[in-house]
Amino acid sequence: CRIKTDPWIEPMPCNTAIAFSDDRAEKYFLSAGLSVRKPWGRWSDGSAVELLLLPEEGCHPDTLQLDVSPYLNRDHPQQTADIFVNENLVEQISLSFGMDNPKYFLIQLPEFVSEKIKVRFEVKNPISPHALGISKDTRALGFRFRSIKLVSPTVDPAIL
Repeated sequence: CRIKTDPWIEPMPCNTAIAFSDDRAEKYFLSAGLSVRKPWGRWSDGSAVELLLLPEEGCHPDTLQLDVSPYLNRDHPQQTADIFVNENLVEQISLSFGMDNPKYFLIQLPEFVSEKIKVRFEVKNPISPHALGISKDTRALGFRFRSIKLVSPTVDPAIL
């Protein structure tokens, strides 16, 4: 068993999707910039979301799979974000209203990450439903986070 290096998070299992809607999900990551938990996940709230993950012992992920969708409508037709892993820009995404946007994003991780993984979403144009005249909700929404998964092509047999 991995010695916990952070008293606030449990090691995250490999090849298992963790739903942001699950009240137990937060034991696997520290987060900043996410709104309250809802049955479908959590909205980003503001211009940045940060997640700190710790892969379980024997897990050597090469990919981070994120199930996210943008906050879009006719009056706010595009959402973009830069994605950083351990302070390195690894992906830029841009999604548009009315397009067949991907549901899952596969983010390549640095080779054989086995320690803490810091993921940062820099949302370029979050906007509130209030600013769009939709509701009184003043949160600056960018992306809906549904699930996260550390994908590893190789997992040490000792953890299976």
